[in-house]
Amino acid sequence: MDIISRLKWAAPLVLLLILSYRFADLVWGAFAYPFYLGTNYGAMAYSMDDVAVASKFVGVIMTIAGVGLGGLALKALGRMSCLIIGAILAAATNLLFWDLTTGASYVGGFLSITRLDDFMAMFHINERLGWLVAAIAGENLAVGFASVVFVAYLSAIVNPRYAAVQYALMASLTMLIGTLGRGALGELIEERGFAYVFILTALLGLVAVAASIAEALRMRFMAKAPAATRRDAADS
Repeated sequence: MDIISRLKWAAPLVLLLILSYRFADLVWGAFAYPFYLGTNYGAMAYSMDDVAVASKFVGVIMTIAGVGLGGLALKALGRMSCLIIGAILAAATNLLFWDLTTGASYVGGFLSITRLDDFMAMFHINERLGWLVAAIAGENLAVGFASVVFVAYLSAIVNPRYAAVQYALMASLTMLIGTLGRGALGELIEERGFAYVFILTALLGLVAVAASIAEALRMRFMAKAPAATRRDAADS
């Protein structure tokens, strides 16, 4: 009741943003290892050792880096600008895995241009494993960034009197659609393959981008309205 009374007409927009913001990276989490290790539906058939290096070592480091980058960006750019950037990154990084299913022409080209392939070779990371490392690194960097930005946003819209309950409620709603959608996603993977699903989840991530932009405009309007009211009062 408190949330609705404070947000009023904006409550549906905020709810849409909360439900959709982490969808692009949460919904396929249950299928990550079948994609890395499996051989069906366009999966990559990497070894357990390869996935351990890419996900459990490089991935963890890049998640921490993303959190740090998100904190710096919040200070430099502001909360709402970072919210939009985080939504864009979360949607776009699904395309990194789509690229893996089609031969990694973009990921491989990036590694070649930046000479990161030579750097990886120093650690005995071959070309194919380098593709996976780059894709997971990019995704985890985006996840770390989006996570810290979204925590800042949720913290800003809760009522301090009910902060624990409201934050817990909103944080749990963040995972709702991603969790409920996994059954349908599994069926799509079996029918269309991983490549199709990665494109689909990237497109669905645009819902969060649009909601973030709309919420940023709402926040800007709210900030200007009291200032205009004060000026009118001073003039009168």
